[in-house]
Amino acid sequence: MKRVTGAAFCLVCILVSGITASDIYVRANEVGYLQGARKRAVVASQEDLTGSSWQIVSEDGAVLLTGELESRVHGKGAHSPFAYNHEVLFCDVTEAGTHTFVLEDGAVEKELTVSSDPYSSVVNSLLRWMKVQRSGTEETLDREVGHLGDSAVFVFRQKDLDKTSEWENWVEDEESKQVDMKGGWYTTGGDFRKFTNITAYTTYYLLKSYEKNPSLFDNADGFLGSILDEARWGLQYLLKTMPDDEDFIIQVGGFSHRGTRLPQDDRYDGRRNAYSAFSPPDMASTSAALALGASVFAEIDPDFAQECKESAQAIYARALEDDAQNAWMERGYALYKDDTEGDNFLIASMELYNLTGDASYLERAKAYSDDIQSAWWNSWTAQNMMGHSLIVDEHEPAKEYFMADINHFYSNAQNNVWGFPMDYGNGNLYSSKQIATAGLRYYQLTGENKFEELITDVLNYVHGLNNWGLSFIALEELGDHSVQNMNVFVYRLQTHLFPEGVPVLGPSGTDEHASGSVWILDDLTTNFCHPYNTDGVVFYDHMDDYMSTGARIDGAADAIYLLTLVTTLMAE
Repeated sequence: MKRVTGAAFCLVCILVSGITASDIYVRANEVGYLQGARKRAVVASQEDLTGSSWQIVSEDGAVLLTGELESRVHGKGAHSPFAYNHEVLFCDVTEAGTHTFVLEDGAVEKELTVSSDPYSSVVNSLLRWMKVQRSGTEETLDREVGHLGDSAVFVFRQKDLDKTSEWENWVEDEESKQVDMKGGWYTTGGDFRKFTNITAYTTYYLLKSYEKNPSLFDNADGFLGSILDEARWGLQYLLKTMPDDEDFIIQVGGFSHRGTRLPQDDRYDGRRNAYSAFSPPDMASTSAALALGASVFAEIDPDFAQECKESAQAIYARALEDDAQNAWMERGYALYKDDTEGDNFLIASMELYNLTGDASYLERAKAYSDDIQSAWWNSWTAQNMMGHSLIVDEHEPAKEYFMADINHFYSNAQNNVWGFPMDYGNGNLYSSKQIATAGLRYYQLTGENKFEELITDVLNYVHGLNNWGLSFIALEELGDHSVQNMNVFVYRLQTHLFPEGVPVLGPSGTDEHASGSVWILDDLTTNFCHPYNTDGVVFYDHMDDYMSTGARIDGAADAIYLLTLVTTLMAE
């Protein structure tokens, strides 16, 4: 799509030739701000604008707030290409509506939306994309059904458990055993593989979202009630992962994913492989999701809940046996490797304790909490903060472990104009949402709003308050303020469709991006995002750039859970 430039588009001034001294950019949350929450925008320029007057004007012309730009909070560097970044706080603007930020009597204007509920439509869009990613069903969107043949996939196992997870160590069952693994979601938008650990993670956080506030998802005018349908879809797949005493399926589809095609055109459909290993991280995550599913569905569908409960307990117990060991697939690089099971077991133990009341699960959870302590990192492979937050009322040391991690990220966020809490890296945008969620979990547990700045900065960054002025969740209503060019097969091959709700991986570190994008044929320096990149961070809205505009289902679940907590807790 062609992008609008110049003052007619709120002076976003998209110039592929570079940023000139006369350009002034107002970066803001393009979706909108909660009425009672902290509100922040950044005025960025190559010139010092200190002392410039500004005002925020309502739709009917009333002046809601005035002020002057103070000295820059940060200058040009790894986080920003702008020499001067001036912070504008407008927390006192609580009147709902689409207001206008006006700099120097109209020299620059920018719309700012304030709402009691700005994020319902975003969650709806994310749930929509979850349905696009469904495998093996006609209940999908933007394409035809694919991979019905996963109802009979061939089982592969590691021939030598003492060796690595390298491709050559996986061999087909001697009797060509087949199992039913139809269903689930494609893990990414760029291939058709299904990873159990990511499926379990995604299902778990969909369920946590519903558990926190079911009423949000029962409102036909707001959040879609289909979140339970989507979570159930994940649970139904997870129930298939341990079909018998011989196997636990950690992955469907191997290295046959290369080539751009739609799911219905995959020639491997009906002859795909499933990879089996009693891998504790995968099994613990699966047990956690099934245990939470049993709790959520206890009154909605008791028979289904009982099936989830029994499976959760069986998988948990099997994962503790001596022959269970961490496994994944490699072929020059590891595929969704998670080699730390302690956080997964902590979460699973607490969900099983909450479900059954069996104190042995609580004792195991305490042991796992003390074992993993603080991670000083956060991702889908390092859910230490989430685990500790579940046990903090039962285990005092967990609070110390939790606080060490979140304070670490809060400190990181103080070092850049956007308040981004991590080093830039592939997928770390997803991790930043998890960190913001931890801040909300802290508020939920203590009633203290200590991390509002961290939470709102991440929320704003995801939705446009960043170098590029783009929402990293594709939302058509935002026009040119949204990412649009996805490294997602469904939309690469059907460019007439807008990729609604796709949560892109987002910015990467410069060196990491350079190594992962060498095969892109286009000259990326002509991309409209290029002038806003720095020596430390890179993003391109380009369909060949999988590091920027690739997407995974766990990114949708992260965003849904974050926005559920924001809407539930921060609206208070």
